Amino acid sequence: WSPDGTRVAFLAAREVGAHSSYNTHLWVANPASGTLSDLFAGLDRSAELQVSSDLPSPSTSAPVWSRDGQALFCLAQRGGSTEGLRAPRDGGTVASALGIMPAAIKQIALSADGQHLVALRCDATHPWEIWRVPLDGGSQPHQLTRVTEPVFAATTVAAPEPFQFASFDGQEIEAWLYRPGGRGPAPLVLTIHGGPHSAYGNAFSLLAQVLVGRGNAVLQVNPRGSAGYGEAFLQACDRDWGGG
Repeated sequence: WSPDGTRVAFLAAREVGAHSSYNTHLWVANPASGTLSDLFAGLDRSAELQVSSDLPSPSTSAPVWSRDGQALFCLAQRGGSTEGLRAPRDGGTVASALGIMPAAIKQIALSADGQHLVALRCDATHPWEIWRVPLDGGSQPHQLTRVTEPVFAATTVAAPEPFQFASFDGQEIEAWLYRPGGRGPAPLVLTIHGGPHSAYGNAFSLLAQVLVGRGNAVLQVNPRGSAGYGEAFLQACDRDWGGG
């Protein structure tokens, strides 16, 4: 509910039809008038975060109202990264509030002063912790909790190398390669995400870390059907399973 109790914000796909998945949009309902506004209309973006981490986490956060109730903050996936967006309540330009962050964020809350979002965040080398992220877009996020630090203090965490490559038809595909440190050639493990509409990205992968720690290289790829690359890419595996 909005701060003044007149509107309800929620996340939903705009339709269910011929495809197995659609972008999740940000909506505002006015119960008094019965009107419904799609704040993502015309925007090829999804407000559902499907970047995969094999460490447990909640589902995507509900949208968050600004203190004055005139705007909403929500998360959106950009490839294997996360973007925080600000959308005017009554429609208009949806703008980036946090920039594109090389991380996965699942839950957000607005700080008491309205200047920061408090977020449950992980990235490829740090498990889930609580961070404070400024809304000015220029300041650096600040880590508030360090619950997992004692667990990882005595081990080496591998940072993946992100890269893109052109598929057979020129379609750009995003991937991440983990290499074992200090060794020559290594066996390569190709890990394939399920869904098929989830995605790999800048999220902590315990499986990749264990495999790298045992001397393997690990390759994670986001083929057609992966989330975060627009609705056409998301639906490109429909009726073409194992094709492109």
